[in-house]
Amino acid sequence: PTQPNLRQVHLIHGELLDELTGAGFRVGPGVMGENVTTRGIDLLGLPRGARLRIGPEAIVEITGLRNPCSQLDDYQRG
Repeated sequence: PTQPNLRQVHLIHGELLDELTGAGFRVGPGVMGENVTTRGIDLLGLPRGARLRIGPEAIVEITGLRNPCSQLDDYQRG
């Protein structure tokens, strides 16, 4: 309990899901492995070390980008 929680949390902006849906992909919140879907936050523009408050107690620190992997092709090619 005295150690910080350093588990990874995957964030995706809902606007990306909108763009992918518009391009014909069948996606929705949680489908690409994200834990949190945001709206109105420029996640890609946030610098490392930026902190986001989620709810009354959680604070998430941005540590880097997650690159897409081939596992997404298992869900839908492309």
